Amino acid sequence: MAASSLGSSASEGGATKRNAVKDYLDQDSKRDVHVFHLATEVAESPENKIPILLLKLKDILKGPPFGSRELKQLKEDIYYYDLIQYCVLVLALDFRNIRGQWFTAVQLADILSTVCVGLDPKNDAEEFHGKVLPSAADNLMLLARRLQARFLKADEDDDKQDFLRYFHHVTDSLCWLLSGHAHLTPHVFQSDQLLQLLLTDDMETTVIMVSVLLSILQLNRTLLLSVKERSIQLILDEVIYELFENTNPVIGSTCIKIMLLIVESHPPTLQMLRNSYKVRFKRGSMGYSRAVDDASSHQWEQSVKAAESLPLHCGVLFQDFF
Repeated sequence: MAASSLGSSASEGGATKRNAVKDYLDQDSKRDVHVFHLATEVAESPENKIPILLLKLKDILKGPPFGSRELKQLKEDIYYYDLIQYCVLVLALDFRNIRGQWFTAVQLADILSTVCVGLDPKNDAEEFHGKVLPSAADNLMLLARRLQARFLKADEDDDKQDFLRYFHHVTDSLCWLLSGHAHLTPHVFQSDQLLQLLLTDDMETTVIMVSVLLSILQLNRTLLLSVKERSIQLILDEVIYELFENTNPVIGSTCIKIMLLIVESHPPTLQMLRNSYKVRFKRGSMGYSRAVDDASSHQWEQSVKAAESLPLHCGVLFQDFF
């Protein structure tokens, strides 16, 4: 039985994609034989076998030196033989019935981000940047959400630690993908899946997710200029909630850095904060008193120091809040 559902999805694009592949292959007949054989095997295999087959890409990628022309060509081979597209699609599968289960999914996430970073297929740039990369980011976030959910439901300590580690690995893969394709950051920042990942009262995954959010903002300082104001407000809502409801100093300090970076990168946020959030900063009940008195007054002192390094109008506003 061939992999009909995955295969039909991976082959979408019709004549345009086929022409791009033909043009690429016509340039040089000496393509990587391992990639060719793997692509043939994947195309002829049942769906539940494909994830295991794709793990072979890990060893294939170890061949050429990092940053070499050979590695770039190898990644293009992998792309034009649709193996990246298969990696994207399989991340949406239920890995409970696949050999290696969720550990296999984590390895595929790493392979996907590794292949995509440094790849720019000239013959199919529009498809790659406009469809494949956004889908890759979406499915990495989908996988992260599933691992986060399983971490929260796990009863055994060993299982919880495994799922937390898997979750961290997948978010690292997402950040690595974005580091190589910073133009993806607005897509991820506005994603409902990113917001869902942040909407948790669990401290362990919150620490990871606020760090991911900070990394996204640091990767592309101009991304907020190309996203909807509503998206910024939704993210700020969650960041401020985490700031006042968590006593973890890592979460607190990271949330403050996020807020300062948002204000510095997107000046209109100053007025949004003044209009929508100042009451929360001044409120003595619930979060504010606990954050200052119980959690870490040090992080608040640090926030004021950080504010002083911002442009004068930003610093004055934040000192007024704190």
